[in-house]
Amino acid sequence: MSKYKVEVTAFAESSVRTIAFYIQNELKAPQAARNTIKMFFNAIFGLDTFPNKVRLTEDEPWKTLGIHQMTVGNYFIWLSP
Repeated sequence: MSKYKVEVTAFAESSVRTIAFYIQNELKAPQAARNTIKMFFNAIFGLDTFPNKVRLTEDEPWKTLGIHQMTVGNYFIWLSP
């Protein structure tokens, strides 16, 4: 089966760190923070074998640009082609 290259931007990594920091320090739930990071990256890197499983967003102007939207837990992740 073909593998696709999945790249995570610096902005995305920073966003995940910010979310995890909030969960760990504000909500006082370090295990939940670790689980959230794992959940994000499992979902993102799982796209390497089937990237088209994520739907095209309905929101403009992103739809026209081919941006896809994936729900992971209570979060949306936007993916560029």
